[in-house]
Amino acid sequence: AAVDILERLLAFQPNHMEAYNNLGAALVKIGDFEEAQRVYGVLADHMPGSPEPWVNLGLALAQAGQTDSAEQSFRRGLAIEPFNAQALFNMGVMYATAGRTQEAINTLGQLLQVQPEHTTARSYIQMLERQ
Repeated sequence: AAVDILERLLAFQPNHMEAYNNLGAALVKIGDFEEAQRVYGVLADHMPGSPEPWVNLGLALAQAGQTDSAEQSFRRGLAIEPFNAQALFNMGVMYATAGRTQEAINTLGQLLQVQPEHTTARSYIQMLERQ
């Protein structure tokens, strides 16, 4: 339902970037990662100075199991905003899920340097260090 509403909105307002972002999130939620990737790609083209589309695209790619492409997307977001907490967290979790433990610990550690109060990142690191 949300996807249909957002697609109709974009048919009338094709430059509504927030609707593109919400559409991408709705597509990820229903598991349509391929279409979410397309939507976030459009958003990234329209918002070249924002890390958000790259971070969201990275998340969609990671959830689709495309770790290398997801990493590239997260890194593009980090090139725009080097200490983007969402990019660092998502990339750290992706590394942990892929069994890349030391990379996960390092990335989540970078996040804690920026946001020491990020308890979820701290918990992930503690869990990974016990493995």
